[in-house]
Amino acid sequence: MKFASILLALCLALVLLPSNGLTIKRPETEEQADEKASEMMEIAAKLNKVVPEYTGEGVIQLASLINNLKEDEETKQVIKMIQSGDITFDNNEEVANAEHKELVTAMIILFDELKAIEVLFQQDPIKAVEAIGGEGMLENEEALKYYQENPGELQNQMTQQLYISFIRIAHAAEYL
Repeated sequence: MKFASILLALCLALVLLPSNGLTIKRPETEEQADEKASEMMEIAAKLNKVVPEYTGEGVIQLASLINNLKEDEETKQVIKMIQSGDITFDNNEEVANAEHKELVTAMIILFDELKAIEVLFQQDPIKAVEAIGGEGMLENEEALKYYQENPGELQNQMTQQLYISFIRIAHAAEYL
């Protein structure tokens, strides 16, 4: 399976998460916090078993994201839309036939992309827009100019597209 083709197809998904982002419930009691931590560690162990070279802080952060997405109402809506066919992807068959390790590796790549977008835009939003434009990821010069004036808009759109892609792959890998 070509991860680049999966990543590209999923990043081009037209449907975006709502602009208010994730709504994560915080544990109310120490017992709930312990249960959430235990669930996160179970996810981390599953991920590490599939991709043993992915360890440390990265696997814990990824497991935490997955655990939080499981409780997120918007994520549940996106999954329902995927299941009902309201959100479609060009590579459904490719994802359906992918090995579990390939799906987990794609999740890791998407997670790394999410972190990279955040860092890139924090450092210098205008340079981030120019770098993305230089990679050919913007439609035309007009789009480049618009996003140079509104870099936060590009960051939000890219982040939302990556989340949709991540949710899709995590659901296919049966983590969500």
